Amino acid sequence: MSADLPPFAPTATASPAADPDTFSVPVTQCLRSIFPTPLFVHEWPNSDDLNQALCDLIFAEEIKKPDGGKQTVGTWYTDHSFINRDQVPIRRLRQRALTLAQAATKGMMRPGDYRYIIDGWANVLRSGQYNDPHVHRRSVWSGVYYVTGNPPAVDGAPNPLLSGRIEFLDPRGGAFFADMPEGAMRRRALLDPPAGTMILFPSWLLHMVHPYYGPTPRVVVAFNLNVVPTERGKGGHAAKLVD
Repeated sequence: MSADLPPFAPTATASPAADPDTFSVPVTQCLRSIFPTPLFVHEWPNSDDLNQALCDLIFAEEIKKPDGGKQTVGTWYTDHSFINRDQVPIRRLRQRALTLAQAATKGMMRPGDYRYIIDGWANVLRSGQYNDPHVHRRSVWSGVYYVTGNPPAVDGAPNPLLSGRIEFLDPRGGAFFADMPEGAMRRRALLDPPAGTMILFPSWLLHMVHPYYGPTPRVVVAFNLNVVPTERGKGGHAAKLVD
C-alpha cells in the first residue's frame, strides 16, 4: 500500500474567492481521512436452519462440558478449534467467514494470492454475563457471527439499551481528551445485530460486550483469520488452513 496521504475528495471546482483569506470551498475538497478503521457488517440470508443446527451443536457440548471455558465474568465457550470441525453446519459457517475475509482482503490490501488460517470458538452468554474490553492477538482479521440475535433485556434490567451490545472502542487514545460534541471525530460504536449477521474487523480493534440481560442465551461464534501471502511459505501456524 502507498504511504502517501489519500487523495482529496472529488468536488466541483469552486469559484475564486473575492477575499483570498476567506474559506470558500466545500470542506470535503480539503478533507483527508488518514487513519481509517474498516468494519464490515453483513447479514447472511436464509440462516434460520443453519443457526438452529449450530445452537444444537453448541448446547449439546455445553451440557457435556459445563466447565469448558469459564471466564471470570461467567461466559461459557468452546476451545478455539470449534470452527475447524467437520460437521456440516460448522463447515458452512467457516465458508461464510472465509468468503467475507477474502472480500475484505481484496478491498483493503494489495492485489495478490493469499492463504487464510482460521481458528474460532462458540461463546454463550446468559443473564449478567459480559466480555471485558479486549483485542485479538496474532491475527489480521477477527469476526463474530451471531447464531442468535441479541434479545431485548427483561423488565427491570439495568441499562437495558446496552444489554448484550458489542461496542468497538475508539483506537485513537487522544480522542478521549477531545472536549467537543459527539460526532464523526468522537462517537460510540455500538452494534445490535440480528441472527445471521457477521461482523469482521481488524484484530487490533478494542471491543467489548456489555452485560447481557435477555431472557434466553445469547450465542455467537467468534473467529480469527490470518492472511498469508503465498510467496511467504506455508509454515509457522498451528491453525487449520481453509481452502
